[in-house]
Amino acid sequence: MCSFRLLLFLLVVIQFSHGFLSQLEAVLVKYKELFDDPESLTYDIPTPYMHAEYDFVVVGAGTSGSTVTNRLTEVPNWSVLLLEAGKDELIFTDVPLLAGHFQLTDYNWGYKAMRQEGACLGLEDQRCPWPRGKGMGGTSIINYMIYTRGHPKDYDGWEQMGNPGWGWRDVFKYFLKSENAMEDLADSPFHSTDGYLDVTRNVFRTPLIDAFIESGKQSGFKEIDYNSGELIGFSRLQVTQRRGARCSASKAFLRPIRKRANLHVAKEAIVTKILISPKSKTAWGVEFARNGQRYYVRARKEVILSAGAIDSPKLLMLSGVGPREHLQALDIKVLLDLPGVGANLQEHVSMSGLTFLVNETVGVIQNRVATIGPILRYINDGIGPLTLPGGVEGLGYLRTRVATTPSDYPDLELIFASGSLNSDDGQVVRKGIGVTDEIYNHVFKPINSRDAWTVWPMILKPNSRGWVRLKSKNPFAWPLMFGNYFDDPNDLEAIVEGIKFSIELNKKVAFQRFNSTLHGIPLPGCAFLRFGTDDYWRCAVRQMTTTLHHQCGTAKMGPVHDLSAVVDHELKMGYLRCLIFRFIFLLTACSIRGGAAFDFRTLSFALAQYRQIMSGPEGLVFDMPNSMLSAEYDFIVVGAGSAGSVVANRLTEIPEFKTLLLEAGKDEIMLSDMPVFAAHFQLTDYNWGYRTQPQKGACLGLNDQRCVWPRGKGMGGSSIINYMIYTRGHPRDYDGWEEMGNPGWGWKDVYKYFLKSENARGNLAGSPHHSTGGYLDVERIRYRTPLVDAFIKSSEEMGHKQIDYNSGELMGFSYLQVNQREGRRCSASKAFIRPIRHRPNLHVAKEAQVTRVLIDPLTKRAVGVEFVRNNRWHFVRARKEVILSAGVIDTPKLLMLSGIGPREHLESLNIPVVAELPGVGQNLQDHVTTTSVLFRINETVGLKEERLTQVGPFAKWLSEGRGPITISGGVEGIGYIRTPISRTATDYPDIELMFISSGLNADKGRVVRKSMGVSDAVYDAVFKPIDNVDAWSVWPMQLRPNSRGWVKLKSKNPFAWPIMSGNYFDDPHDLDIIVEGIKFVIQMSKSAAFQRYNSTVHDIPVPGCANLIFGTDDYWRCAVRHLTQNVYHQCGTAKMGPASDPEAVVDPQLRVRGIDGLRVVDASIIPRIPAAHTNSVCNMIAEKAGDMIKSDYKK
Repeated sequence: MCSFRLLLFLLVVIQFSHGFLSQLEAVLVKYKELFDDPESLTYDIPTPYMHAEYDFVVVGAGTSGSTVTNRLTEVPNWSVLLLEAGKDELIFTDVPLLAGHFQLTDYNWGYKAMRQEGACLGLEDQRCPWPRGKGMGGTSIINYMIYTRGHPKDYDGWEQMGNPGWGWRDVFKYFLKSENAMEDLADSPFHSTDGYLDVTRNVFRTPLIDAFIESGKQSGFKEIDYNSGELIGFSRLQVTQRRGARCSASKAFLRPIRKRANLHVAKEAIVTKILISPKSKTAWGVEFARNGQRYYVRARKEVILSAGAIDSPKLLMLSGVGPREHLQALDIKVLLDLPGVGANLQEHVSMSGLTFLVNETVGVIQNRVATIGPILRYINDGIGPLTLPGGVEGLGYLRTRVATTPSDYPDLELIFASGSLNSDDGQVVRKGIGVTDEIYNHVFKPINSRDAWTVWPMILKPNSRGWVRLKSKNPFAWPLMFGNYFDDPNDLEAIVEGIKFSIELNKKVAFQRFNSTLHGIPLPGCAFLRFGTDDYWRCAVRQMTTTLHHQCGTAKMGPVHDLSAVVDHELKMGYLRCLIFRFIFLLTACSIRGGAAFDFRTLSFALAQYRQIMSGPEGLVFDMPNSMLSAEYDFIVVGAGSAGSVVANRLTEIPEFKTLLLEAGKDEIMLSDMPVFAAHFQLTDYNWGYRTQPQKGACLGLNDQRCVWPRGKGMGGSSIINYMIYTRGHPRDYDGWEEMGNPGWGWKDVYKYFLKSENARGNLAGSPHHSTGGYLDVERIRYRTPLVDAFIKSSEEMGHKQIDYNSGELMGFSYLQVNQREGRRCSASKAFIRPIRHRPNLHVAKEAQVTRVLIDPLTKRAVGVEFVRNNRWHFVRARKEVILSAGVIDTPKLLMLSGIGPREHLESLNIPVVAELPGVGQNLQDHVTTTSVLFRINETVGLKEERLTQVGPFAKWLSEGRGPITISGGVEGIGYIRTPISRTATDYPDIELMFISSGLNADKGRVVRKSMGVSDAVYDAVFKPIDNVDAWSVWPMQLRPNSRGWVKLKSKNPFAWPIMSGNYFDDPHDLDIIVEGIKFVIQMSKSAAFQRYNSTVHDIPVPGCANLIFGTDDYWRCAVRHLTQNVYHQCGTAKMGPASDPEAVVDPQLRVRGIDGLRVVDASIIPRIPAAHTNSVCNMIAEKAGDMIKSDYKK
């Protein structure tokens, strides 16, 4: 009998006569989900049985309200009242194919936007319908059931706008918490099976969806799981269905818990106002109407608004919370002036009616599905065409040519349906969309019931913003709604590009097997334009504008300094909590309140959760727990620094290469993104804090006469604490490597790997010496002081030209090129790891310190590593290789701890020798400089901490990524010269001049000099007297040092620092070159360009050198020995070389000699230091290593 009722019901309603619904409702109201959920409808609490007070009052039983009610009532002593304006859903809503039909009933609020001139012109009254669900389940009972999560960058963007805890790493677990994945999705690492909400793929597919996927592949796109975090590609649809029937929010979250004693649900109860105490600004209850009567109920803890993007702001404004001027105009007492209420409305806009006709009966047509066969398949098995949600079968994501999004972020979604507006002869679907009779009869009626397919090109990141306002203070009146679509014309252009792409899809072989043809009858309002041109499509989009019912953003979440924010990151508004289905927002204002200066520890604490504002949209990399680590991987990469990040990226491009990346440190934080404060980060635990042995001829003015050797400890390695300077060196450097017996390492070989990594920005992007499309951003600093212009002009006065020092020409001067992304640090992790963090073959374990490489003593093969994490020892095996990218200090340390190194040294520490390689830890080279030369000036044009820490520069950086905070540690320019005593070729400089628009006095000795280890005695004597003076300085860096240092083990304890010595100035020629650089700079200071600032060399002598005449060569030699600095370019401690080189540790393939399955990929392998800042060189080495490893394994 029940089956007969259902069959009768479907036969009637499938005739698309929605007027029958009210007649059938009485028969079906007690018919509870036959062959579907076992849960009955939720009990409707009669008003007399309601309590006067609850702990929580939730307004709206939609997608959010149902969920939050479920979770709150998990706490037994919390009483919750859920108020819903609508009634229970019917069996009719369960049939996915009929989704559009239900939008024509009273289960839809029926909202329509106001008329606007540039959109919805072909719809009834030129008004766009905005369907919003009114019933248990809200819009989830009338939508198309499409389940998508968006892109990780969406949520990271929320966090970057000042909403800590809303990044992808934070919200991803909540998607999983809700989900109960079915069928093949259940086995995916990107889905879960423990939640209430069923998610599955369409259980039926037409041949047309296969053509859609195949045509995507023929266009160069791959098939993806768009809920994996990867969002460029094509896919079959994932839907919220259970055995072929709709799984609404009510069915998922409320019916299973309907018997909880602490839950009351009141249906057909329309909330009209939130009750707020005007003095304490505390929400204490709500007013609602039910059965023609007005009622009040109190909330002991919170009122939670889940009324949706239209009714939530409406209720706020009716309650006196909103824009003051608007509320006063309606004579509503203002309790809280929040201008953002009702503003910031965003919507995914599309176009309907793009139709392609086919010559086979393969589409979804009313007169075929409204037959006994499909109905019985649906009733008995939950399969067949009736399971298709409104006919939609697939999605495609692409990035159009007008996109302003990152390269892995689409700006358009293609919604594929195996039917079109003509498929039901215009009886229902086109009415739900609002298409006029005139347009339908002219364009679509001639093809009634013809097989067809369509694509709705939906813009994903609209720039246009609409609003919701009150029409009156009558709570039962519709609000005024305005979409403001295409206010930004780029929104329109993106949709046009989607149309053109869809037309090209239609031409692919996959669709042409059905003789697929674009339906070419022009729209009446666009007939004056040539069909198929961009102008025609612009007109068509404006005529056939369609929304996807994704309105959001009208009670925006944001920080206190965002004047358009309505709720904070905990969704609170005082004691009023507002929880709306989806927040989308835009940073519109940024300021810092408080004093002009602040402590950097305070800044770090305040910004710890605020990552990558307008910088890298990628979220942090998932830290794989020990319990989820595999016992064995193909490759184990040790160290997530400038080389390890790159090689992990390139290896995992091969899906079958399962890779583990082990990093001893943690994730970088916001402070490291601020370029000018690079030195500050070197005083944190993101720096290993290494210092050399006391030196006899260098670093004499530093604490304990020990040179400071900062090395990064964290995701990104030293690239999170360095000065971000991007230089490649001279072609002769790499040709020299090849001449030393390393084939394949000449300039002609390595140049392409520099380009492969690079994503040049700004004016560098058009240079033939740079490339775009790589992972690593390179740009010029986005701010200049007048002093760097003086530096460039003074060089021209002295006969030097301005160059691009990354062009291969290295004699001249230049503004700095840096690894920044819109004024923020672009670390190796941010560049190479975060964009690929969802690759299933990549596992990353942070705060995991490797202590030894495991080597089989018989086979002499590396079989894995030993590491410590959370104070516990762990072992993991490598099927193919262990790759050491631990850096120039820790890589030789690990080799020696593992028995690879100088025999005598290892045996003295009782370490069994596995492979005797005398060169391990030797050949250490570094670029040495000095901070001893500084010039005072008489204008406030330099960098001073008291000016940098004003509100203005900080706000400029936060909002635009510009201003002095973008200057990398104060370095603005570089010059290359060849000194008179040079031993290099005539086109090869021996000194790099790093120009800094400040001196060690810039922060009055608080941070920078401490990061360099300058002693109190030296600072107080030399620099403290000019604490309040503007200055500039140049660090003359020796490019081709002859001195060599070393790294040795102190003990066999893997946690003990190794012993290190730079052995600086062992060859006195290195010292003399730096002195020549100082003398050149002093001559620069006398140029007209610098003398306009009255530049004067600071002449207080360095203690220990006061016995020498200031300014003489002997004085400068002494000063350099006292104020020795390095630029953290240590390299060479696992030297690459041929078998004939007894000091070589690795061969030209970077394989450790005498050990199989072990490579070194970092600066340790450098045989001779190049004239480059070594971060980019490490990237290049890793890029080349990636190709070599793939080649070795035939990939």
